[in-house]
Amino acid sequence: MRCGKSVARRLFWLVHHIMKKIVIFDLDGTLLLRKNKNWETHQLILWLAYNGVKNPKQIIKNKKWSNRKERIALLNIDMEEYKKWYENFQIVEYQNNIDLLNKNKIFLAKESINLLKTISNPKVLVSNSCKEWVNYAIDFFNIRNYFDFIFERDYKFGKPIKPEIKVETLLEKHFGKLSKKSLVIGDSLKDVEFAKNIGFKFISVYNKKIESDYFFENIETLKNTLPRIL
Repeated sequence: MRCGKSVARRLFWLVHHIMKKIVIFDLDGTLLLRKNKNWETHQLILWLAYNGVKNPKQIIKNKKWSNRKERIALLNIDMEEYKKWYENFQIVEYQNNIDLLNKNKIFLAKESINLLKTISNPKVLVSNSCKEWVNYAIDFFNIRNYFDFIFERDYKFGKPIKPEIKVETLLEKHFGKLSKKSLVIGDSLKDVEFAKNIGFKFISVYNKKIESDYFFENIETLKNTLPRIL
């Protein structure tokens, strides 16, 4: 009987140590901050205007906006046209972010570098921003080398996107089986949903209104506590 328990403990230890315990970071709103707190809404308005919508602010405020089918009807376009619009969002996103960066309206959160340095576990960046912006930003702020894997959004219809579990599949292709003791650090409902979908603990920074396992007011306070959580 003791032998059986001993084997079980060894198997538990082996599985636990084989599985990678990773730390997943969001980019915009977590590591990168903006002076405009409503930047996502502003970006949507710019995108609609880019595609010729004359009253983008009113369209976004409409209750039907949150449902894709109703949104398409609201925009008075068909699905094929919407797919084209979806793909050109990355153009607007990149140009807008570069403009804000040049105006010093996007900045690296205080203590981000020190936080990344303190984590010995594999670090992953999972962003719903386009590839062009993510790569420009992480090189501009010199944080690329802190990450073992980087996922950025491919603006082609049907491609994996946070919070879909397909993203975890990509991570496991790179790292192998992931420990459920891994962490997701973010600031939005998408980050919460992503953590739930893949079964990881969620740490919220800045945003105390969303559900989380841990909440920190900023990256600096997270840096001081994270080693104890890991």
